[in-house]
Formats: sequence, structure tokens, C-alpha cells
Amino acid sequence: LFGESLAVARLPALLPVAALVPLLFVWLRRVADRRAAWLGTLLFALSPFAIEIAQFSRFYGLQMLSLFAAAVCAYDATEPQPLARRLGLAVAGLVCAALALYLQPTTFLGFAGIGLWLAGVILLPILVNRTVATAHKLALVGGLAGLACLSLAALWLLGTLRSEERRV
Repeated sequence: LFGESLAVARLPALLPVAALVPLLFVWLRRVADRRAAWLGTLLFALSPFAIEIAQFSRFYGLQMLSLFAAAVCAYDATEPQPLARRLGLAVAGLVCAALALYLQPTTFLGFAGIGLWLAGVILLPILVNRTVATAHKLALVGGLAGLACLSLAALWLLGTLRSEERRV
């Protein structure tokens, strides 16, 4: 549509990174305050990493935007609101996460961060609640740890976590 050139090849990376800047500002202003929004957005926009990603002729910018959207959906799904809205946010977050993973396998690092945050948001209120029995707390933590180990084992067996040299 725009011809063949290096500048045109960089558009798929530049546009999502550029779109991420105002989205980050709006989200930070909503969950924190105006000062945090300005500071976070300026730090991101002037980050050498973000500038470099915007210059690549690859889809890293779209992956970054998709992972950000997945993280925002995960955050919003933990906020007090109707169950239907929470489920909708969870589905939207999973779609964004799937796109990010499709574009870049290292998205699993982002998933680890989101997963640890979600585990903290869900587990900490239960773990500090004195009315919940210690056995129930241990069972919950053990079950989640087992689920994490099963997930890693499944990803390993599917070949997702193996290095490129070993794949046949």
C-alpha cells in the first residue's frame, strides 16, 4: 500500500509503540494519578528500549502492545465489578495474551510477571485472613505451586520452552 522501503517496513513496529504511549498515560492516570501518569509515560517514551523496538522491522511493537493490553485486562478483572464483566475482561486478556505469544515466544517472561502478580492479588487476602484454616492455606499454595509445575512441564513437553537448537 505504501511501497517498499525501510521506513514502511518499520511501520508495523512504530505504530503500536506510538499507540502504547497515550494508552499507558490513560491507564496510569486512572489507577494512580496525573503525576504518575506523566512520569511513567515519559520514562517509557524516552526509554532507549522503546525507541529501539519502534525502529525494528519486526512485530515486537505489536507484541508489546498486546502484552500491555493483557496485563491491563488482568488488572481490571481483579477489581470489584460484576462477574460478567470480569469474565469478559479475562477472555479479552487471554486473546491479547495469545496474540502476544504468537508474535514472540519470550512473552512467557511477561506471563510470569502477570501470573505472580495475580497470584499475589488472589492469595494474599486469603493467606492473611485469620479465619481461614492453616491447612486450607497450605492446600491452596500447594495446589497453585503444583499447577505452575504442571504448566511448565506441559510447555516443556510441547516444545515451547526448549531452545531452538534442540527442536527438530
